[in-house]
Amino acid sequence: MASNEDEQQWARLVLVADLFGQSQPTDRSRLAVENQDIDLVLIEFVQYGGPGGQLGEGEFGQVGMKGGPDGRDDVLAGARVGRIDTDAQRDTGRFRCGTHGPDASRAWSSMMTQWETMPSLTRPRAAVVGGGICGLAAAVALTRRGWDVVVFEETPSVVVGAGITIWSNGIAVLTVLGVADGVRALANDMPRVRILQSSGRELMRQCSAPGEMLALHRRDLNAALVDGLDDGVVRPATRATVVDVRRGIVAADGREESFNLVVAADGVHSQTRLQWWPEAGGERDCGIRAWRAVVDGATGEAINVWGSSGECGILPLPGDTTYVFGASRGRAREKGLAHFDGWIEPVPAMLAAIGEPIVHDLTELAPVRSPVKGRTVLVGDAAHAMRPHLGQGAGLSLEDAVVLAQHCTSSGEFDGVGFTAARRRRWATVAWMARRATPMMMPANRFAGLPQTFASILPDRMMLSLTDRIASWRPN
Repeated sequence: MASNEDEQQWARLVLVADLFGQSQPTDRSRLAVENQDIDLVLIEFVQYGGPGGQLGEGEFGQVGMKGGPDGRDDVLAGARVGRIDTDAQRDTGRFRCGTHGPDASRAWSSMMTQWETMPSLTRPRAAVVGGGICGLAAAVALTRRGWDVVVFEETPSVVVGAGITIWSNGIAVLTVLGVADGVRALANDMPRVRILQSSGRELMRQCSAPGEMLALHRRDLNAALVDGLDDGVVRPATRATVVDVRRGIVAADGREESFNLVVAADGVHSQTRLQWWPEAGGERDCGIRAWRAVVDGATGEAINVWGSSGECGILPLPGDTTYVFGASRGRAREKGLAHFDGWIEPVPAMLAAIGEPIVHDLTELAPVRSPVKGRTVLVGDAAHAMRPHLGQGAGLSLEDAVVLAQHCTSSGEFDGVGFTAARRRRWATVAWMARRATPMMMPANRFAGLPQTFASILPDRMMLSLTDRIASWRPN
């Protein structure tokens, strides 16, 4: 919701006035000294509303500015809103004074004089294309940076998905965004994950300090991010197309708008990337098929099971539910979930409990070397979709969001060179490690599985040092 400071400035963008029935723009310096009765005024202002809160179409309320030059609230007496036409960034309404004469004129003159002497308070605008984790997090980060943001999402809802894990690097970002406590309340802490072979042999234990690794419903993470935004920022069921990357022009709802920054967070199949970054190419098939679902019933512990051409994870979630995922590659993926029938319990039982899983043939994308063009930037899976073995897809997307905001100023400038330098090596490193993890976690044959045998005899810290290093990233 709007802050107190915002509420005090709710009428700061008075643009045009129609005096005495004259339908023509009036110079604002004239408005500042006008002392005659005002019959009809046309005002354009940002979405904070007036003393009674934001006004919607057909609603009525007072018009004025809180905290005038003399420290009092200046209100156009009896003013009423006859009609409001809203969009995501501003409301336009016709305000008719119910009371005329010196009081109304003085209030108007005082308000306009204050507006004349105020520094420019126009907030920079950003369009986020895609309402997934990265897009929503970027919207929260930019809003906290002083930007007005609109999120375009083509699906009917952004609160969707199965389960997800968030490591300490992602939790650090959520803390910066001010939503970490809300996320923790909806998540299960995972201080220990046992990593097993499909035969049941324990390979290692992945241990974390309390609160440093969480498992939760993806929809709950998205909902927590949405809660960090004002109402109306997210526009579901709205397809948006980047028309001009250099000038930041986006087409949506049958019209085009210009933005200071366009954040393309439209996923691995990003139409923005395919159209404007042809040199980056499309995603590549990993040769891996994945099944994901949240099933009823609690499981005793978090486990990750590695086996021939396959991997399975079983993670307890809040509410006596469990996040289950299975993945297989090569010929094994054509066998479906039957590939896991001979694995240690509870893998076969939990996979059998899946009713309608989310099924994907996984793809990856070589990290885009130059993700910025003009006023448009690629982030999240649109810039660096990678294999899921490290559980860092959400973490890197959250990192992108906060680093993006760090390279934006409250005046609307974006340091694209700095953002690219800050992220490119990170993307490349984690993507390389994710690719190398495939033969380790899901070896194609017994000989290729020998590294798993060595993993069981080496200290856990040695085996997990690289993943710990990835999770040690923190925002500046």
